[in-house]
Amino acid sequence: SLRGSPAAAAAFVRATKLAERPPLVYEERLVQPSELAAEKGAAGVGSVISDRTFGIVRRVEAEEGEAAAAALKVAWDATNPNVLSLESPGGGVRERKVTKRSFEAPAPMAFGTSEYARLAVATAGGPMAGVPVISAERVQARYRWGEDLPREIEALEIASTFDPTAAGFADLAGAQPLVVVKSRLRFTRPLSEKGNYLRPDDPRSPR
Repeated sequence: SLRGSPAAAAAFVRATKLAERPPLVYEERLVQPSELAAEKGAAGVGSVISDRTFGIVRRVEAEEGEAAAAALKVAWDATNPNVLSLESPGGGVRERKVTKRSFEAPAPMAFGTSEYARLAVATAGGPMAGVPVISAERVQARYRWGEDLPREIEALEIASTFDPTAAGFADLAGAQPLVVVKSRLRFTRPLSEKGNYLRPDDPRSPR
């Protein structure tokens, strides 16, 4: 129940905020690991990955404003992309560690991804200060596009949060999620190399 589980309460609060907000418009950046690793002085592996630092800062900027994004401390490295840590100005810390991921391409012009992750959230004040609330998460996404690739890609994302005390981290198959959040995503190409993006109501946006 929500009363008996800190993980359930935290998941419910987050889902409520997501449901009440208007659609977000922000930038994401996909890069070749070698390019990003060169900036960090490390060797890259793989082909293309999401720049998690860039993406989370842009998302916070869209949700809470430029001041909140500027004050956020983000720890992520392309050579260890499974761990993302965020620290708020007040000292609260949130860590997401991917423990398993998969990829599939079931049809032309479509692919899917799945990630299992461990979430740890610790506040800086109150009676539970410094004690992390642990939860488990599975994020599934299905992407598709038409003949006009790469102008636009559409996706459906399903994020399920679990209480690890009831369903360990090793296998969530068959476990009952605490909260399920479904999101529709739409990716469009930037107007320029500087990263300007098209808003959904922009007349230049692909239809």
